[in-house]
This record gives sequence, structure tokens and C-alpha cells, in this order.
Amino acid sequence: MIEVRKQLYEMCDKTNTSRSGMDYLVNYYITSLGWNEEEACKYALSLFHDGTITHIECIGLIPRKNDGFKPFLLLYSLFLHCSSSN
Repeated sequence: MIEVRKQLYEMCDKTNTSRSGMDYLVNYYITSLGWNEEEACKYALSLFHDGTITHIECIGLIPRKNDGFKPFLLLYSLFLHCSSSN
């Protein structure tokens, strides 16, 4: 396991965020955007640092451990699409 994925998992554990959900997001970046694992994990980790994860948690659309992740992924994908079209 690469170091940045370990850091991502530590942040998930610290914030009670689903590891499997973050894996789903990282895999999305790898398969859909063509990023490598390190780029994808660094970006996912940055979502904690810049407050994106916290903001989405506040409105109840990001899962906690053992919750589903797809509603967050769909919302976040829509956000990415809308922000890239501006």
C-alpha cells in the first residue's frame, strides 16, 4: 500500500468516514479520469484538508462508516461536472 493511501485511511478513521467509500472515489478518479493511484489518493485526501468532506457531512450527504457512499459520489460527480463546465 502506498504511503498516501495509508494517510487517506488514517484520515478516514480519524473522521469516521467510510474507507470503502473513499476507495470507491479513488477508483473513480483512476478509471474515469486516468489518474494514477498516488494522484487520486492525494486529491481525495485534499478533500478533507480543504473542508469539502466536512461541508458535505454537514448537509448529510457523505456517509459515515457502514453507510452507503453512492449518494455522495453522485453529488460530488455532479459538482465536478458543473464546476468544469464554467
